[in-house]
Formats: sequence, structure tokens, C-alpha cells
Amino acid sequence: MMQTYRGVVLLLLGVLAVQLMSHQAAAEAPPDSDTNFTPDEAAAARSGGESEAEDPDSTVDTAEGAKPATFEKGDLDSLQLGKPVDGNAVSAGNRAAPAGHKLILVADATDRTISRLTTDDDNQFQWARYDIGNGTNRPIAVDYDRAEDFIYWTSVNGPYSRVSRFPYESGSGLRLDGQQASVPEGISVDVISRNLYWTDTGTDRIIVSRLDGSFRKSLITQGLDEPRAIVVDPNSGWMYWTDWGNPSKIERARMDGTQRSVIVNIGQGHWPNGLALDAAANRLYWCNGATGAIWTSGVTGSNPSPTQLFTQSAGDVNAHLFGIAVDETHLYWTAWNIPGVHRISKSLTGYVRLNLPHFQKLYDIHVRTDSNTPNQPNACSVSNGNCAQLCLPVPGGGRTCACQDGWSLGSDGRSCQADACHPNPCLNGGACDGVSRRTSLSCSNNVCVSGFTHTYTCDCPAGFSGDECGTNDDVCFSSPCQNGGQCQDGVNSYTCDCPDGFSGVNCQININECASGPCQNGGQCQDGDNSYTCDCPDGFSGVNCQININECASGPCQNGGQCQDGDNSYTCDCPDGFSGVNCQININECASGPCQNGGQCQDGDNSYTCDCPDGFLGERCEISATEPPQTTPQGTSSVCESGWFHHEGKCYCLLDDQSTYSEAARSCAELDVYGQLAVVKRPSTHRFLMDYVERFGGGSPWIGIDDGTTEGVWKYVDGDLVSDPFNEWADGTWNSRKKDCVRMSETFGYHWQPMPCGTRLSYICEYPLLPPTDVPTPTTPDVERCEPETCNQGGICIDGPSSYTCYCLPGFLGDHCETETDECDPNPCQNGGVCTDGQLSYTCRCPSGFGGVNCQLTCPVGFTLFKDQCYWFSPASLRKTVAAAETDCDARDARLACVKDEDTHNFLKMTIATTNRRPYWIGLSDRVVEGTWRHSDGTELGSFRPFRPSRNTNNVWRDCVLMWPASSYQWLYYSCNSRRNFVCQRAASP
Repeated sequence: MMQTYRGVVLLLLGVLAVQLMSHQAAAEAPPDSDTNFTPDEAAAARSGGESEAEDPDSTVDTAEGAKPATFEKGDLDSLQLGKPVDGNAVSAGNRAAPAGHKLILVADATDRTISRLTTDDDNQFQWARYDIGNGTNRPIAVDYDRAEDFIYWTSVNGPYSRVSRFPYESGSGLRLDGQQASVPEGISVDVISRNLYWTDTGTDRIIVSRLDGSFRKSLITQGLDEPRAIVVDPNSGWMYWTDWGNPSKIERARMDGTQRSVIVNIGQGHWPNGLALDAAANRLYWCNGATGAIWTSGVTGSNPSPTQLFTQSAGDVNAHLFGIAVDETHLYWTAWNIPGVHRISKSLTGYVRLNLPHFQKLYDIHVRTDSNTPNQPNACSVSNGNCAQLCLPVPGGGRTCACQDGWSLGSDGRSCQADACHPNPCLNGGACDGVSRRTSLSCSNNVCVSGFTHTYTCDCPAGFSGDECGTNDDVCFSSPCQNGGQCQDGVNSYTCDCPDGFSGVNCQININECASGPCQNGGQCQDGDNSYTCDCPDGFSGVNCQININECASGPCQNGGQCQDGDNSYTCDCPDGFSGVNCQININECASGPCQNGGQCQDGDNSYTCDCPDGFLGERCEISATEPPQTTPQGTSSVCESGWFHHEGKCYCLLDDQSTYSEAARSCAELDVYGQLAVVKRPSTHRFLMDYVERFGGGSPWIGIDDGTTEGVWKYVDGDLVSDPFNEWADGTWNSRKKDCVRMSETFGYHWQPMPCGTRLSYICEYPLLPPTDVPTPTTPDVERCEPETCNQGGICIDGPSSYTCYCLPGFLGDHCETETDECDPNPCQNGGVCTDGQLSYTCRCPSGFGGVNCQLTCPVGFTLFKDQCYWFSPASLRKTVAAAETDCDARDARLACVKDEDTHNFLKMTIATTNRRPYWIGLSDRVVEGTWRHSDGTELGSFRPFRPSRNTNNVWRDCVLMWPASSYQWLYYSCNSRRNFVCQRAASP
């Protein structure tokens, strides 16, 4: 039923419920636009990623009393006319404007409508709008068949993508493809041969079918990257299409898909979107979405050669042209960033624009007049060219009969035979013999499907049976294997897996187990049935006499003795301190009387202990703390002060008042006029101090060694160099590349270990029992003494017998701490890094390709270094689902990139912008728990989340995240099953 209300024709027929609303309205100025999109956004709904929620019942109210729509004069400054190669503007070829009815169709994916404009005088237009926005449709391309009065269109919206048609006046929609299409972007009607052509960017194919959707055939399946617009010329037998992949181009082929060639190489970074054919003038026109330019050329790419006509901009941004059409006198186009239908004459004069109130983002445009509609009969126009299914016109007035996918052309070149054997259903090499019969076309729930019955039989090879040769005949059924052999069925054969002791095809041969000589060490073999017995000689046992009887098994050796097994014997290797056949005798280490000065010896296991009397210490009580008085050069007697211990002419004291190295040095100097931190230059001194520290307090005390003057050059506090042959460095600790002081480390067995000089430790002081004879006494005149400003930079001044010593703070050196240490000497920066010195620090400026504190880190070949992380960007041709991308990254010892801060985001953004400007997967998804977003390293999404504002809504089928170039590389939720480029990340390594 059709009802009219105030000029609104509302038709609700079928599932698609296409609404046709007639309106008359005056044109309005375009809104300002600051948005620029890539062609990816036009196809972004491959996985539903660009669909936006909208009220499925939305309509546009009738404008009461409105005037018919008219073209308004445009701002000519926005059009920059190009100069053709031949210097001449493109003309109309002296063709007069046609009389009669002109139809303009425009697809609006955002408004989810197809608008219809009609005119008889090319100035006043009546318009109507088909509202197909039921929440699933996003019209992209549109065409019209006047013969049957149908409008054909494609919709790109993830799982709802389709190819459809509806009657011009009634509006009842019908989906033609019979199954979900992938990404159908371009469409073209062959009005003479009654066929429909469309491009599918999702599967990279060009497809043809009859106008009712039957006999669908994939014409071109190889070598396509991003096919978009398509036009066919049934009078000439040629078809043309654009491909905005890398590199972008325009191609043509015969309408049967053969003789394909590239006619215009456009190159990388360009987006040839719309394509129009002026068949009368043998010209092609196309628009470049990346540059805002319109171009033309001959239908072979020459005569004329490709020529830029003009460019259009929207203020400071690209106009982003999408659709283009041509009639006898004018060019028409759409631009995303300048709403409306744009028109200019073929001579590039009289630019005008028509903008209707509901226009938003316009995609394809189609212009149909009586004169530009193909009307010459061809070889397919009568009786479908006597072809059973598809009749495809070719140049020269001929035709090619073709069959739908899965069918083959008969030997007569016209009939089609359903190939029930393709793909071959017979398994295991079976030969297929198939028969198929066509049934009538059936349409249900607005979906049309061609019906066929398919039968086949399989001729199975020997060893197989069943309808599809899937049953492997069991040759083992007769039990051919003897003596317990296990039968393994094969292809028309069998194999016997024989038990030990038998061989032969059927395990019929009893093997002589002694033939291989299994008995070892002189054992004698006795053969049996599937067995043998070894008679072993003395000293051996086991099935094969392989075991040498171990006389050590009983553990005869005592006190840790090591047992060595022999032939029917053993020997005990006794540890020090024990002897006897079984190491049972404990040797008395006290028998030699090792303890001196009356020390009492206590015997132990391979050791002894001396209990020393008062006044003596050492391992053997050999050290006296109170030696007899000695005579000094001044004639006085001298012994160590109370609490100090004497060794080899010096007195030593361990102090436990935890101090820095400088504080300890000052304290030692204050205790005695010749006092200083202990100087350890001989093994005997080191052993004495080890015993002293271990017996009287433990810990890890300072001794008098540091590299404060020159990093890595160790000196004693008396100025002598620490050098071989004697030193007591702990393994691997002699140089930390910093200014350090030295302690006797309890952890390392009292060996020397560098430590930061500001560490607070105990310390050992020393002074000579006899004063040096080569220095003045403390009463000698002209001795230098500490003054308040003697030591610079906070250094500590300590008076000595003849002078003073400055103990400098870390970072300074020199006699008066006047020199700042150079942390760049020696240069710590690796791989050619340049070192900049700081106070107690340094900075390395690394060459390209290296990072880390010392420029020690780098990346594998193909990765780019940023902030000690390595990134790998897939090339334009390598696009994968998220799961496949994760596998690829894992093979590179990496993962999808984690983007947690603005610096990393900007690095990825700049790198992608200078390569191929495509969307890239990053390592962020909510696949584990819906709505809980986690990075690929398992951490939860933090505060940095630059999602595109209009797309910051989570959907259950948008589980992964893309960096989207068209939105300044903001993040978009997207289906993980979409094939996109991706970024891998791994840590840099030395």
C-alpha cells in the first residue's frame, strides 16, 4: 500500500524497509570542516570498525513551502585549474546538452541515504531521498538501470556488507549476492548484456553476476590490492577500475576479465577514488582523494596522456574528493570536506555546487541521461548470446560465455556443467565422476539464491572403499603376523611389528639372540626362545655381565676417604690427617709441637688449634703484643700503647666507630703523629690483619688504599702504588670505574674490595714503633700545618709530622682537592659514544643505532631504536590479523608494541607518517576480559589513552586497537580479525 502525506512518499516493503521521501528545498552553504580522512576510512567497515550507532527510524521532515533545489555559484578561488599537457582545456567535444530527463544519484554513508535528483532543464532539480539507514546499511557506490528501473548499490558495514537493489519508485530492497559480501566498494551495471559488476576490497576481487544476482563469478582474483571504483562499456567490451593500493593505478580489461593491463601508473601516496567514462569522447576521468585533484586521459592511458585538470581544497585542508561522474557537457563530483554535489563544465568554466540540508559525507555519484546510457545492441543483447549462464561482451563485437564459480564451460562453449567434483570430494586419490542439475532461482527473506543439485561417485584405488574413499580397507583382518607380531594396516598393504626374538615379513623367523654377542666382559651366552642367558665371570654381574661389582658399594673408607673400585678390590684415598687401609687412623697434628711461646695444642680433624697465653696471638702464638723495649734513635725506649698490637715494627688498632674513609684517615692521624690507615704491602701483614680482625670483632674495616687521585690507579695512603706481585683483590672487584676506597671484606674472606668512600665502616690504624729517621720531629721548625681553607671543596685536612694531608670528598682530587675528577677518563661510552663529564656523573651521546647509559645497546637488523626499545614496522604489503601479527612478532623475539606514554606514541606516529600512512595494530586489547584493556606485556591500560573521541565506545566485537592515520593517529577500537599493518617491540640488547 502506498500513502502520501504532505509530499512524503513512504513505502515500507521487505526487510530493508527502504524509505523514499520526496522533498523540495533550497541549497544551503556548506558547514566549515576541519576533518581529513584517508581512503581507508571509506572501507573501514570491513570488520564493522567504522559503523556508528544511529536511530534506525530517523527521517527528515518535509520543508513546507520550500523551493526546488538549485546549483549555487561556487567560490572559484577554491578551484586551482591545472594546465593540460597539450596546453588546451578539456572541451565537450561540441556535444549539445541532451533534451529529456537527467538523473543524479548520490550515496551518503553517514546519513545512510541515497539521494535522487532529477531535472529537465539542468538548472532546477527535484529531489527525493531513499532512507536505507536501518542500522546496518552504509551506502558507498550506486548505479541505475533504466530498462528495469532498478537502483543498484553497495553497502560496507562489517558483517552487514552487501550488494543490493531496489525499484526506482517502490523502494522495496533486495539483496543480490546470496551470501555476505566482504567489502563491496564499486559497482557498475551492464545495461546491454544485463550483467552486474562490482569490486570487493576485502577479498581483492572483481565479480560479475546477472542483474538478479544469479551466476556469480569471480572474474579477477589476482594482483589486486585495494580495488575501488569500476565502470563498464558494453558497447566496446572494455571495463576500467581504480586501485588505491601501493602503488595506486588505473587498470582495464576485457569484460570477460582477460587482456588485463595497467593504463595509468599513479604511484604511492595517492588515492584514485572515483572513476567516470565518457564513452563518446573515449576519455576517462578520475579524482585523487589524497591531493584533491581531478585528472583525465584517453581510455588506453594516452591520446591524451594523463592530465591534471584542477585541484580543490577546503580552506587549509584537502577537500578529499571521492565520487565522480560525467555527462555530455559537465563533470560532477563529491568531496567529503565540502558537502554537496559539485559541477563544472568540461571546458572548466561555470563551477557551481548544490548542497541539500541532509547532505553529510557523500561517497559515490552517478549521472544518467538518455544520451550517455549505452543503447547499442551487442552480441549478448539477444537471447543472452545463447549462453547458458553469463554472456560477457568483448571488443570487436564478440562475446564470451562464462559460468558461475564452481561450474565449468561445456565443450560447445555455451553450456555450463556444475562441477560437483570441484573441489574433488574423493579422498586418498579417488577419481570423481560428477553430475549437477540446475533448479529454479529461489528468493526468500529478500535474499536470492540459485538452486542446484549435485551428485558424484568416487572410483576408489586399491586399499580404500566408501562413498568418498575415506575407508582404508583392513588388510590385517586375516591376522598374517605370527608369534605375537602386531599387524599395522597400510594402503593396500600391511606391516608386522615383530616382538623381540622374531623377524621376517610375518615374524616367522626365530632370531638367535646370541648372534649379536650380548654378553660382555667374557660372559658365555646361552640362546633360548626369544631370550638368552649370560654366564658371567667372577667380578661381574647383570643380564649382560655389564656390571663390574663395586667393592666400594659398602662404603669401606672412613673419615671422608674416597674409595677407588678395582677388579674385585678397592683402594681408599685418605684426606689429610688420616691414614690406614680404610682411613681409620686420625693423624695427630699436635705431635710436631706447632704452638710457640707456651701455647697449648688441641688436635682436630686434619687441623689443630693453639690456645695462646696472655701477650701472644697468631695461628701458632708467634705474635707478641709486648716485645722487649727497643731503643729509638733519640735514645728512648718504645712499646705499643695499650690496646694496640705489634707486628713487624708497627702497632695496629681496630676501631669500630663507624666512619667514612676521610673521617677514618683523620682519626688515625690524630691518634699518633705518624698515624695513618693501615698499609698492607706484604702477605705477612695481610695474614696478621686477617687474624686480628677475625679474632677481635670481625666486620669489614677500611685500610689505607684508594684511587681518589686518578680513577683506577690505586695508591696506598703513603703515596706508593698498589702493584703486583702482591695484592689481595677479591675476584672481579678491582675496578668499578668510580672513585672508591678499599676495605677488607668479610664477605670475600677479608680480601680487598672497593667501596664508595662515603660508606661508614670500622677501620684499622697503624703507627711505626720506631719513628722514621728521614723526617723531622714534631718540634722541627717550618713544619706546614692545616689552616681553615687549606683543603678545597669540603676536603678534610689532617696534620702530619712534617706536613698535612687533604682527604678529598668524592668527585675531587689533588693536594688541596682543587681538581674535579673527570668521569669521562677513561671513556665509559661504547660504540663511538661521546662522553660529557658531570659532577660525580657523566652522560653518553650515542651514535645512531645505539642506546643505553653507555651506548651499549642496539637493535637487530630491520628494527628501529627508541628509548632502549626496538621497534619493527611491517611493510605496506604485510597486513595480518592480530593473532597472526602476534605470531609474527613472537618469531622476531618481540611482541606487539606497548604504547604507554606520549613520547612513544609520537615516535610511532612520526615513523608511520613517513612510511605508508596506514593503520597499524598496537599491543592493546580486551580479548581476555571484555572491557578490561591490557597491553601485550600483561599490564592494564593506564592514564595514557588517546582514543578518538567519537569512537571511545567499547563494543563486544571491537577487541583490538589501531593507530588511525586519518584521525591524527588516535586510537580506534577495531575487530581483531581485520588484516592490518602492525608494530613489533622488543628490548634493545648489547
